[in-house]
Amino acid sequence: MNTVHAKGRAVRTAALMIVGTFAFYFATVGAVPAIGRHMEDGRLQWMRGSSAASTALQVYEWPARRLAGLPAVHCLFELSAAFWCCITDAPETTG
Repeated sequence: MNTVHAKGRAVRTAALMIVGTFAFYFATVGAVPAIGRHMEDGRLQWMRGSSAASTALQVYEWPARRLAGLPAVHCLFELSAAFWCCITDAPETTG
């Protein structure tokens, strides 16, 4: 009986870790557009000239770009980006 509970607990722990990782990613990937806007307006000038920083942002955003084709997921990414742009006071890029 203890092994059944231990296996159930291990599965539950793994599932929570996976869900937590995805939630963290969805919550933080929206910071990439805000960082990009600040790189353009000069607040993060040092990142603009750094190819490593630009590459790291592109790599971090790559899964989001692949998943953005799904309507519900796209909505989550848009909410995350709007949140981070509001919090960081990122400049508008649309005319």
